[in-house]
Amino acid sequence: MPARTKYSPMKNNLTSWLLGVILIITASPLFLVLARTVYVQNPSTRLLSAPAMQAGGPKLPVGSSLGVKGQQGLFLKVQSTSNSGWVPGLYVSASPPGQRVNFGTAIDRSTAAKARARAGTFSQTAAARGYASTQTMRPRGNRADFDFTSIEWMEAIQFSDEERTEFERINAGH
Repeated sequence: MPARTKYSPMKNNLTSWLLGVILIITASPLFLVLARTVYVQNPSTRLLSAPAMQAGGPKLPVGSSLGVKGQQGLFLKVQSTSNSGWVPGLYVSASPPGQRVNFGTAIDRSTAAKARARAGTFSQTAAARGYASTQTMRPRGNRADFDFTSIEWMEAIQFSDEERTEFERINAGH
């Protein structure tokens, strides 16, 4: 059995301390100051005249590149191509925003909506009758627990309006 290498407690503590400091720096807005360049992520980001949300300023388009000059609280002092000002550190990132990805051709929305509506109506009717296409879709009981022949026989019985009215009148007190 090979001998275990012993590390000094001081070296372990120093390593842990350094990793902790790196984690704290990268998780804080201070990391954005060190980044030197940040990109607008939020579409409502404004180039503020002061480090306060109520301070006015022009809107910045998403993806705008800003040079970081300093920090005050959660706000970053930045320089855009034409102006300088403040932006909330939570609205920017050291990475540019991702591009929108299209995974196929456009679908006619009216056709898709109609298909969903038909599927919804079919599913609701099947669920009300206790039907399911697979065993896993059945929330209540097994297929053997239901007498589908009798259910179909009962659903096939037709009543006239007069018969229904007479039935309701007779059973109104019960």
